[in-house]
Amino acid sequence: MRVVRPQLILKLESSRGQLSFFNTGARSFFYHGRVTNKKKNNPANNVRVLLVRAEKKYSDGKFIPANQFVPSQFAWAPKEISPSSPTISDYKIFDLFNIPEKGVEIRPSLYSTPNNFEGIIFKGETVRWYLEMHADNYYSKKPSIIEISWNGRWVEDQQQMGDYLKVIQLS
Repeated sequence: MRVVRPQLILKLESSRGQLSFFNTGARSFFYHGRVTNKKKNNPANNVRVLLVRAEKKYSDGKFIPANQFVPSQFAWAPKEISPSSPTISDYKIFDLFNIPEKGVEIRPSLYSTPNNFEGIIFKGETVRWYLEMHADNYYSKKPSIIEISWNGRWVEDQQQMGDYLKVIQLS
């Protein structure tokens, strides 16, 4: 008998992000990813999206891997009420990162961040994050690559913010 496995696809939800307001009135742009199961009749069990590698772009245009770090799991949205390893039959959204109005850095939305993590994005930097999907009955054959470039500016206008903060899925 042939075992039919889930078929998971990871996609950037929006390259422009979503403006949100906190209870305090503070504003932040949130960026999300979506994991879709193309085989809805074969759920993926205990799914995790892991950051497995980060690379920074240097002045010569080359991307250099950040220091070695333990793969870390992205948080499912909304983090406060979502299980950390859901079953996915259809799709599920995860938090990629957010950038608050007065923010000076972009950090991935991970459940925990290693002390020596070098994949943080500061003004004028470009970073590539490599993401893999792991489940009890599925694993990524190759990572999805998200490239993020930020000039350090923040504005409320979503269109204009998209010019200051570029988020592109390369694979």
